[in-house]
Amino acid sequence: MADFKKGLYSCQITGQELTESKAGNPQICLRLTVNEFMHQDGTRTRFEEPKTRRVWLTITENTVDWVARDMSHLGFHGKP
Repeated sequence: MADFKKGLYSCQITGQELTESKAGNPQICLRLTVNEFMHQDGTRTRFEEPKTRRVWLTITENTVDWVARDMSHLGFHGKP
């Protein structure tokens, strides 16, 4: 497993599904291929071999705003 440093990455979404957390809350699961690290100066470092990861965004009353914000960066403009 690659060690990712804090920052922005260029990724491709390769899959998604709506699941349920262990606590019973709805959550969005995204399967990603991580291609590049995006540096603050605008340059990018491409991985020799893309890395795959999964991200779970659990939707609760306390998280709905940041889930909506994160999803808007991916082009979703509805309301979770």
